[in-house]
Amino acid sequence: MSIRAKAYLYLSATTVIWGVAAVVIKTTLDYLPPFSFLFYRYLINIAVFLPFFLVWLHKENFKLTDVKKLIFWGLLQSASLILIFVGFDLTTAAEGAFLSSLSPIFIVMGSGLILKEVITRQEKIGFFITVVGATIIMVEPLLGINYSQIGQHLIGNGLTFLFSLVYAGIFIFSKEIINRKHQPIEMVFYMIITGVVMFWPLAAWEQFSLQSQSLPQVNLLESMILGFNFLAKLITNLPPAAWFGLIYMSIFSTLIANWTSNHGLKLIEASEAAPFTYLQPIVAVVLAWIVLSENINLYFIVGAVITLIGLYVTEKRPPLPK
Repeated sequence: MSIRAKAYLYLSATTVIWGVAAVVIKTTLDYLPPFSFLFYRYLINIAVFLPFFLVWLHKENFKLTDVKKLIFWGLLQSASLILIFVGFDLTTAAEGAFLSSLSPIFIVMGSGLILKEVITRQEKIGFFITVVGATIIMVEPLLGINYSQIGQHLIGNGLTFLFSLVYAGIFIFSKEIINRKHQPIEMVFYMIITGVVMFWPLAAWEQFSLQSQSLPQVNLLESMILGFNFLAKLITNLPPAAWFGLIYMSIFSTLIANWTSNHGLKLIEASEAAPFTYLQPIVAVVLAWIVLSENINLYFIVGAVITLIGLYVTEKRPPLPK
């Protein structure tokens, strides 16, 4: 199998896993609030991933290089998930999936500005078309007539759109780090550790906030201790559907998909790898309609079609001369 074929295989697997993840996130948020969801997701990551990482450390001649950059990358990865999880909590899985999958156009433009890769006129046209389609999807709650809580819906759409922009920056930054010969397993390790450190106090604060109306007034330290206690009790009362969501997002979406994504990214250019993500929302929309019975109205369909046309135009460009 050629190097390019391997890259396409890795990135295709990533596309399917993250496409399904949109519906899994939306379903699991019915049982777990965003920060608690993310904390337990990363906690399961540690339990599953650490043995493999220790074996890798034993076999590899591991050296601590670029530690500050890798920690910063891990923090960015974790922080970006706040946007998508809170956004999905406020909007639909279908709209969230489309708006959070716009990173290819931002990656193409950013690759030209930062990595000095070639940006063609056709890619610029595709960028413009995609932005038009994304704008229609973002403001769709104002155009539709069957939605309640329009304000929250608009905020959710805005957060998932912002995730695309932030993730594009992380993607390009990842390319720069991987080019320095850091292994994907090493990068996943930094992402998991920084994720646990970030979301533990946030999840405790979240749990205390949800219970605080029935509690006497306490200081910050006491509130965090109570929050940690509530967080520990929460995991013992989760239904099977919530456990499925945690396990899927922990093992498949975080570990396997990040591993396949990083391997694919290592084998081809960032701008060539980026268009694979435009297939994710197609998987998510079909599942959202079948599993969640979400309403797919005309405004969304128009915006989605325009968005996909823009992404297709961005991807379909003449090959560079050898």
